[in-house]
Amino acid sequence: MPNAKGNVHRMKRKHVSRACGVCAGELCENADKVRPTNARVTRQAAREKELSACVCLGILGEDNLLHIFNLLCLRDLINVSKTCNKFHKLAHTKHLWTNVSLRNTSIHCWRGAVKMFNKFSTIRLDLTWMRKRPPHITSPHWILLTLSHIKSLRQLYFVDEALPVVMLEEVPRILPDLETLVAEIACSVWDMQNTPALDFKKFCSMKNLQQLQLKGVCGIRLPTFSFSRGLNELSKLTNLRVLSLTTLQGVSANMFDFLPALVHLHTLRLGNCTHWDLEVYQNLGLLTGLEHLYLENSGASPDICVALGNLTRLKVLELVIFILPADLSIILPSLPLLHTVVLVPHAEEERLQKLGSLQKIRWSAKTKQSAETRQMFFTCLSAQQASGAWSTTSGTVSR
Repeated sequence: MPNAKGNVHRMKRKHVSRACGVCAGELCENADKVRPTNARVTRQAAREKELSACVCLGILGEDNLLHIFNLLCLRDLINVSKTCNKFHKLAHTKHLWTNVSLRNTSIHCWRGAVKMFNKFSTIRLDLTWMRKRPPHITSPHWILLTLSHIKSLRQLYFVDEALPVVMLEEVPRILPDLETLVAEIACSVWDMQNTPALDFKKFCSMKNLQQLQLKGVCGIRLPTFSFSRGLNELSKLTNLRVLSLTTLQGVSANMFDFLPALVHLHTLRLGNCTHWDLEVYQNLGLLTGLEHLYLENSGASPDICVALGNLTRLKVLELVIFILPADLSIILPSLPLLHTVVLVPHAEEERLQKLGSLQKIRWSAKTKQSAETRQMFFTCLSAQQASGAWSTTSGTVSR
């Protein structure tokens, strides 16, 4: 309002100490809420925001809204927090920041982000599909060094951008207290044979590690020097619950002697088990707590049934590109908890190699049929004439 001298002064914001003017306090409480008077925001727009918040809270309630907010990535959660003061308060509830996903999120100030993560004691951080802008602060090395300042961080998912082997071996030194590490190993598709070897001895310092999932598109190579124990270094990680190594490259059978030491293991995924023999399957059978087993590219030795006979807690069995033993149908009914079986038989078939125009192979195996539903497992293979490679997809059809 103009004063005696004709100068115009902007009115100060007023604190409202009464019930919400939108719903009269029936759906929400807005006591001591600051009424927005910014010139760029009209009172009607502010009223609509308050009304939207009131309606959502009235229909869903805080508990349901918090559950919805918990499913949002960090970017969406921040956008929701800008809607109104009530949503801002809900979005800053501590447990919403325990598991943080950076999907479609671009962080321009990692120092500020780390401050927020420490404030809310973030435990799980998922960097999958994070936006890479600006590029000078989104390199894997920079991110790992920055994450070392998050004191509460225990679970790290680094899948979107493959890590070079050199950087992956630095993770145990930078983040020694991790309990979960999920990462993809970078390699050159043009020079697969020269993919750097991964020294698993580096991971032995992570005494609290419970889940280790490493994926190498071109395969995971082991060091060739004589004093390296290769995969057997994993025997020191006795707290492991989940171990996934896909796919291994040229690993001999004696490199799997570490299996009996992982007594707490309930999920095991191993790729390229070509050289497995009876001794390896016997060691596998000692993991009586296994619930999920995935084996890839094996079966030349028909001794898998020796192991399966002891895995009475098994719930999920996946045998991919596998030479299926004849007595598999006898062993599977003896596993009382088994509810999912994925079988992708070995696809090398001399009778099909001369079919130059072949694009797809499909086969199916029917499960127990009932009057109401018929379930069918199916596998489709697409043939690539140029390279002769096979890619597989599997699933379940109900009809």
